[in-house]
Amino acid sequence: MRISTATIRDVVVAFLLVLSSTWFMSLESTSSASTSRTPPCTARSHLTATMFGLDGIATQSNFLIGLTNNGSTACTLSGVPRAQPVIGTSRASVGPVSMSWVRAHPPRIIVTLQARGGRAYLEYAFMNTANWPKSRCESATANGVVLTPSGTGAIYVHISGGATSVCAKVTTTAVGPIESLSTARARQATYHAAVAEIQNYLIAWHALGPVAASKKYLAASQQGGVIIRLHSGNVTSYLPFSWTSERSFTLLVSMNLHFSGSPGAWNIGDNDLFVTFSWSANRATYVMALNTGM
Repeated sequence: MRISTATIRDVVVAFLLVLSSTWFMSLESTSSASTSRTPPCTARSHLTATMFGLDGIATQSNFLIGLTNNGSTACTLSGVPRAQPVIGTSRASVGPVSMSWVRAHPPRIIVTLQARGGRAYLEYAFMNTANWPKSRCESATANGVVLTPSGTGAIYVHISGGATSVCAKVTTTAVGPIESLSTARARQATYHAAVAEIQNYLIAWHALGPVAASKKYLAASQQGGVIIRLHSGNVTSYLPFSWTSERSFTLLVSMNLHFSGSPGAWNIGDNDLFVTFSWSANRATYVMALNTGM
């Protein structure tokens, strides 16, 4: 069934997570299932954080945050840190605490940060405040984020590229779990391929018609159906929702759609729906199932 934009913004905002497409190569940290001999990172480990590469699509601004161990001994980090947008040199809080996004990730990963430069990474997202009515949002300016990983002190992160807007009342930021660079990069590539597949489906729907497009991109149970002609369509944002593996996951996708004739059950303009991706070995591509994942 179709999901209203208002419902998505209010209920599923906890699963915001956007992946940065600009990555800075540095000393690679290692993830390990057994790190009993390596102590957790603390404030005494001289952790610093840097926000890299502003990126995003349409209504999202996406960053990658690198946590660097400047200490003389290795230490470990894991889980989702507390994150609070702040303003000014006083680091006064602005807006609610960032929502934690964990459902779309595998179980907790322990990341070892090697001494003198080892890094771990996490994902951070800002949603465009224009998505919320002014009466509810009360837009405010943030120029940094204070992270508090489990067991450590607070770490200030300056927003790359300058200040950005957040809502003072509504949560419009989200933070993901700590990972190694290789893990984060692999998932990023998977999501980008999936979003490209959705966009290709919309292009085929417009150019070839709904029946031909559904046969090429959708699961067998969703092929055919009512003839609805798409005039134009674009993916405007995506939010990872659940993750089993790189061959089975669900995204919450926002699209801007316009039709030639009746839209049927679709909205004219903004549409939000869950899309589940399953890898098809026979077709060597993803097969999509729409309106799933709840």
